[in-house]
Amino acid sequence: CEKYGSKFHKTNSMAEAFKDADIVYPKSWAPFKAMEKRSELYVKGDKEGIDKLEKELLAQNAEYQMNQLRQRLRKSQMTMELYCKSAGLTPEQVREGYRREAERQLRAVLAVRVIAEAEQITVTQQEVDAEYARLSKLHDTPEEEIRKVLSRDAIAAAVTNQKVQRFLLDHAALTSVVEKE
Repeated sequence: CEKYGSKFHKTNSMAEAFKDADIVYPKSWAPFKAMEKRSELYVKGDKEGIDKLEKELLAQNAEYQMNQLRQRLRKSQMTMELYCKSAGLTPEQVREGYRREAERQLRAVLAVRVIAEAEQITVTQQEVDAEYARLSKLHDTPEEEIRKVLSRDAIAAAVTNQKVQRFLLDHAALTSVVEKE
């Protein structure tokens, strides 16, 4: 991978992760404490508290994405003001777009979990190992390096997502709609 000018690096420091990075792959965009709080709220059945926490997390994610954009713009020697002007958007519209995208992604993750559970779609250790091997070959990087960067849970989630997509495609009833002129 390094022979192509790229490299993997794992860190537990957000500041270090973003320093000179082109791409950051966070294990989770939600802080661990927030996920603990979410679990506590579920146990209590506090729907209002869960909704409030999820809105806060989506807003935090939008701000995180805005910071990522600012970094990319800085590397391109462009300001947020110039970017927004060229896109015909305000910074708040950009932030809202990121918040909506985070919400869409969250809903997709939750839908995959529900479908996987309902259809008893599981991932074996052999499938996880095969995915590590595939990624190693794809990126021309030793498998041990891939394992350092991507946790078993991240790989299992990706494989689950693929299996749910395959299940949906295999069980979809396709129809063709032709518009009348």
